Amino acid sequence: MKRSVYITFGVMLVIVCIGVLYIFFFLDPSEKQRRNETPAAIALLPAEDEAQFMTLSGEVAPLDESFGKVLVVFSWASWCPQCGADLQQLQNISGEYPKEEVEFIAINRAEDRFTAERYLSTLPPLDGISIRLDSKDHFFGKAQSYAMPEMIVYGQSGDILLHSRGQVQQDELKEVLKKALE
Repeated sequence: MKRSVYITFGVMLVIVCIGVLYIFFFLDPSEKQRRNETPAAIALLPAEDEAQFMTLSGEVAPLDESFGKVLVVFSWASWCPQCGADLQQLQNISGEYPKEEVEFIAINRAEDRFTAERYLSTLPPLDGISIRLDSKDHFFGKAQSYAMPEMIVYGQSGDILLHSRGQVQQDELKEVLKKALE
C-alpha cells in the first residue's frame, strides 16, 4: 500500500512540474516579446529588413533602449511650417523632466541628413531632445499618423497616453507627463 502512495505522489509531482514548465515556457511570453507588442514597439522598432533610425552623425540609433521611460516622440520635417516652433517648445519642456524618466525624441520624416542638419542649424540648440532620422518614414506610418506636426506620448509600459496632431499644446503635454510619472 505504501508503494502505491509513493508512485501516485511521484506521478502527481511529475504532472505538476510539467504544468509549471508549460506555463513558464509556452503560455507566458517573455518580457521582451510583450514589450515588442506595445504601440511604442510597433512604431519605434523597425523590422530587421527595414532601415534603422540614425543620428545626425550617421550612426544607427535604435530606440529600444529608451523603453521603460515615458517617451515624447515628435514627427518633424524641414518643410513643416510649425515644426521649428514646436521643437523649441519641446526643448524648453524637456528641461523640466529628468532624462532617466522622460525622453524627448524628434524623428525626422524621410529627409536626408544634410537637409535635416541645415534646418536644425536655424534653431537654437536642441540638446534636451534626441534627434533621429527616419529615412524610410517608418515611424509615421506605423504610428498611424496623418498630420504634421504630430506628437505621441508613450507611457513606461509602451501604451499611448497622448496622440496629438497639430501644434504642441504645452499644458496638455505637461498634464499627461505629470500623470504618467505619478
